[in-house]
Parts: sequence; structure tokens; C-alpha cells
Amino acid sequence: MVDAIGKRLQDIRRKRGMTLRQLADLADVPQSTLSMVETGARAGENLTLATGRKLARALGISLDVIAGVYDEQGSESLTAVAS
Repeated sequence: MVDAIGKRLQDIRRKRGMTLRQLADLADVPQSTLSMVETGARAGENLTLATGRKLARALGISLDVIAGVYDEQGSESLTAVAS
């Protein structure tokens, strides 16, 4: 089952028109790691902070967007408000 972080990463990557390989190369993250997170084989919450920062930088977003605190427009997400 895909977790929220994996789903967000996949959605944002696709909105940017990037392939898995392109994002992995740009972020300097193993493609297998990114693939496992996106498919749910590895929980996104287990990504290291360094990996999350690399992915956020490569996607041009804040790490808070990956974490689900904010959406891409900078608005607080519903999950963050409910917490």
C-alpha cells in the first residue's frame, strides 16, 4: 500500500513531467529507493532527512510539502490542520 509521502512524491514528480529516473538522477538518490517509496514497498517516513531534502530541492518544493504539512501552493494541508 502506498503511503502518503510516496503518493505525494509521485504526484508532484508526474506534475513536473519527470520520470522516476530523471528525479533520481537530479536528486542523486538511488532510483530503487525512490521506486520503493512511490510503490509503498518502503515507507516514506523512513527516508532520511538528507534524502528528503535532496528530493525537495530537485522538485523545487519545500520539505514541508513532502511531509504533508503544506501543499505545493504553501497552504496548510488538511492533515496538518487536523493534527
